[in-house]
Amino acid sequence: MSDRSANPMREQLSKDGEPTPGAWERCSQYIRTARGGEYDGFLVAEVCMSLPEYSANANLLAAAKDLRDALEDLVAHQNGCPLPSYEAGWNAAMKAADAALTKARGA
Repeated sequence: MSDRSANPMREQLSKDGEPTPGAWERCSQYIRTARGGEYDGFLVAEVCMSLPEYSANANLLAAAKDLRDALEDLVAHQNGCPLPSYEAGWNAAMKAADAALTKARGA
């Protein structure tokens, strides 16, 4: 059995504090990096197969990095509420986006 702590990739990822680079994909109950990249097929997560919701959970986990990146882009490119009549809803959405990004960053 190999010593996981000796894996230089794992050490680099933990130092960076960022999710595993590259696109993620679902392969049965596993979430892994897409084939062909720098982290070719690197295991990101495993979803419990005993839950009836496992398929939806696995799909959500596989999309998590893309969702975070998209939300960060939206927040970075927003330039204020489009119309005064939407201000309350826009402010609530921005607050929710900030909270979700804070949670995704582990803060």
